[in-house]
Amino acid sequence: ILIHCSLGRDRAGMTMALIQRVLSFDVESIIDDYLYTNECRNIINPISYNYSHALKDYIISFFNGIDYRYGSFDYFVNELGLDTIKIEELKYKYLERN
Repeated sequence: ILIHCSLGRDRAGMTMALIQRVLSFDVESIIDDYLYTNECRNIINPISYNYSHALKDYIISFFNGIDYRYGSFDYFVNELGLDTIKIEELKYKYLERN
């Protein structure tokens, strides 16, 4: 999956984090991947750092907000209409098999 964005910390970054979480990536790997966007950009201005960089607090707050609003990530995903069968189909389609 390729999602293109100039920063990767807002809509694109959060969308990718959701997809990874649905595909059962561990949260630490998702956070690391989200923060990797900072290494792909070369912004030096310290004044705009918080506005132009993906920060760990952003992604953690995003997942905490889902838990707060829906009770759990699994319930949130269910509300999106993704049941166990659909999730398994997504895993089969998008994850490598050994």
